[in-house]
Amino acid sequence: MYAYNYRMDSRSLEQFAQDIEAAAKAERDIIQRYVRHCKIKHGIEPAVEDNGCDNSGRLLSDREVNSRADFRVDGKPVEVKFNNNHLSKFHFKVDQLESYLKQGASVLWVNGYTTGKPVFTVLETVDLERIKRTHTPVAFLPWGGKLCYEIAATEFRWTTFEEGEQADG
Repeated sequence: MYAYNYRMDSRSLEQFAQDIEAAAKAERDIIQRYVRHCKIKHGIEPAVEDNGCDNSGRLLSDREVNSRADFRVDGKPVEVKFNNNHLSKFHFKVDQLESYLKQGASVLWVNGYTTGKPVFTVLETVDLERIKRTHTPVAFLPWGGKLCYEIAATEFRWTTFEEGEQADG
């Protein structure tokens, strides 16, 4: 049974399915850009494995969904998050942050993904703990009133991707 109400927010089932598919493609692209960046900038090529419930973009039933981080990078859980445009503030769901803390996951966050100059930051456990400790959750209406931490982009150091050659696929 597909019960999506909590996950869909105010989207139709068709829009929700399209958003899931598009996000999975973007997350795959982002993790590939990150690997390429590490290779060009630092001379290392992290090993990436799929993690979590599914990275194919297929719409899953609530029963199939879990909150594990999207990927494992050199064995460590890494969640990929992104804003299409450059935002000066963004939102992080309280339940997701808690889950990543329990997993010992990092969050690779891209700001301005669909712009010509996306930037990224990696939030480690210490960053997630600081967000939890110093921010008060607020109900974020565009996401169905889910409790979120509102975070200013200025709280983090952002890096431009070293692009080099385009990844295959």
